[in-house]
Amino acid sequence: MFHEILSIMKKILLTLIVLISALSGKSQNLSGTQWLGTNAPSPNIWFNFGNDTVYYSFTGGGFSALSLYTAASGQFAIMDLSGTALCTDTGFYNYTYIGSTLTFTLISDGCASRRNTLLNYNWMLIGTTGIESTNNHSSITISPNPSASGIYTVNTNSALALTLEIIVTDLSGKIVFVQQIKESETRIDLSLLAKGTYMCRLKNNNSAKSILLIR
Repeated sequence: MFHEILSIMKKILLTLIVLISALSGKSQNLSGTQWLGTNAPSPNIWFNFGNDTVYYSFTGGGFSALSLYTAASGQFAIMDLSGTALCTDTGFYNYTYIGSTLTFTLISDGCASRRNTLLNYNWMLIGTTGIESTNNHSSITISPNPSASGIYTVNTNSALALTLEIIVTDLSGKIVFVQQIKESETRIDLSLLAKGTYMCRLKNNNSAKSILLIR
């Protein structure tokens, strides 16, 4: 009898550990991680996740920028950069990052090649990287993202804030919001925009940074 109770308790404990691991894995940050994707006999592919950009390689070196992405609370949105692919829409997935394994489950994505890569490849963590978005604005953050209210806070350093302009477009390229950034912390109000995905571009005379915003 004692052994049966002990066995049941072990099963309950194991179940709790698995559940806790799964829940914590959904919220892990992808930024600064590198992954190897395998799907034999297809070629291997490596992904580096920067702050807001996915970089790819077919050799494990010489990475190129591929897509903009956001990943928060187990939800993943991705949009290919202009000129890197034929897909112009945004894909939405749930993701689970547990230990050294990354898996995606489809919410919606009209891009067949991207669906195949994210869903059918086995993703194994290779390590962490120092790679960031390829621009001079790596210190800029916009939060929360996604934002249910449509209110976002832009944080940057004071030197950039003196010359920075924020331009928000819908996915067709239509400008829907423009604002000058004059403080190191500035609130932007997109609450009047429809729910959806937008491209936020922050620029000055020297360079620009693009961020995918979810409203």
